[in-house]
Amino acid sequence: MSKDLTDQFRKWLLVKYRDSKGRLSINGPEAKPFIIFMPGGRLTGSGGCNRFFSSYEISDCTVKIGLIGSTRMYCHDPPWLMDLEGDFFSCLERSSSFELSGDTLMIKDVEGNELLSFVKDENWP
Repeated sequence: MSKDLTDQFRKWLLVKYRDSKGRLSINGPEAKPFIIFMPGGRLTGSGGCNRFFSSYEISDCTVKIGLIGSTRMYCHDPPWLMDLEGDFFSCLERSSSFELSGDTLMIKDVEGNELLSFVKDENWP
């Protein structure tokens, strides 16, 4: 299963995320956060406003994502975008395991709670 995540160069679009209040929220079309698992343990993507980078390690169905580095732009439209981006980065750093089912990727915390859900970007590359 881990080979499917890293061997096929895929862009994953955020669908759901756990916000700072612990609620599972649906991402709207105004924001376009995504991740790409690059070869060599590099993670890249966008939080919807800022580009980011990190490292990752995968073994079977476990995933460890390192600290997030990003550009430092401020985006004011839509007004909630910076909150979403902060929640997104926080969820990535708390990741512990994943489930890959067809074109859907779910990332979970150490307790097995869903943190992030993605769908494969059919229009990329």
